[in-house]
Amino acid sequence: MRVGGTSLRKVDVRIIAATNKDLREAIRTGAFREDLFYRLNVIEFYLPPLKERVEDILPLTYKFIEKYNNILGAHITGIKREACRVLESHSWPGNIRELENAIERAANYAWDGKIGVEHLPAHIFQPENKKPKPSNYRSALSDADKNIIIEALQKTKGNKSAAARMLNLSRSAFYEKLKKYELS
Repeated sequence: MRVGGTSLRKVDVRIIAATNKDLREAIRTGAFREDLFYRLNVIEFYLPPLKERVEDILPLTYKFIEKYNNILGAHITGIKREACRVLESHSWPGNIRELENAIERAANYAWDGKIGVEHLPAHIFQPENKKPKPSNYRSALSDADKNIIIEALQKTKGNKSAAARMLNLSRSAFYEKLKKYELS
């Protein structure tokens, strides 16, 4: 029945729904309705993220090159080896859409010939900004201590006596830390 309607109309539809969430877990936590899940879940399949399907990256890349050659009137003939390596080593958090956007951008920049790394978005070949995990508790403490010393020296514009006072350390203890961290 249409909204505001008074009579029933017969329709033949199929609903295709996709999500990157674990709906069974969402049902368990109350974030998704169980009855809706079972209404929608006739045929279920799992498609792993692109980072788990490295072998699909280059075939998809060539499909997107073909697509954007047609849309843009570009004449991209392929992709350079180094650019292939970059694409295959990226983690693709945006999955296939991110790959497609990267190739569309590259097609706009390259226009003809082969796509090189210079045509790809910078975030794809730059290492992700992740803090390295300290190997153990002592090295983590040591790193934190060194950073505190450096920060104090910056705040006091290199005045070691003032930095020692700021940290409530004796000058001799402060100088020992400078020597330990090779900051003197």
